[in-house]
Amino acid sequence: MKKLSIALLALIAVTACDSSPKTSPEEQAKLRQNYDSLYEAVNQNWKVMMDDDDEKLFYMKRLLDEISYTNDFDSVLVDSLRSGISTLKSSRYDSMSMADSEVIDQYDAATAGLSQAITSLAQNHPEYSRYPLMEELIFDIMEANDRILLHRIRYDQAARGYNTFVEGNKDVFDPTVSSKRPEKYPVFSLSGE
Repeated sequence: MKKLSIALLALIAVTACDSSPKTSPEEQAKLRQNYDSLYEAVNQNWKVMMDDDDEKLFYMKRLLDEISYTNDFDSVLVDSLRSGISTLKSSRYDSMSMADSEVIDQYDAATAGLSQAITSLAQNHPEYSRYPLMEELIFDIMEANDRILLHRIRYDQAARGYNTFVEGNKDVFDPTVSSKRPEKYPVFSLSGE
């Protein structure tokens, strides 16, 4: 009987000393709803940014197609530029590899260099004025380049909101909802987290 009493007292002491915050099922549901909303905002902003980048790469490829339709072009150069577009897409950062700012810088430099080379090739083509689609595609590429900063700002705002929520609630996430704590997302801003 004495051993049972000691075991019971030990269990009560351990339970009483458990200082982890407790949240009601309603509070957990609200936390989950907020988490899901913030998580979706991060992913939606990421998708918009990546879709826009994919579209820019498509415009670059289409511009090379237009150049090739002239039958007056350096096929080795055009093939090399096409290959560069494929390499760009496969080497693009993702939402976690972007934590290394050098990866972003390398991608940005490669994209800028390739888009400049392709647009210059088109603009300097002797028959440029006979192919109005070339000018439209160049405009589309330039507009996509101009949107990069805006997309990154919007993504950073969503990621910071998510990160703040995760950090502020790291001790109350219900382990039955997720087997691990949510990770914070890296941001583009140098002054960021």
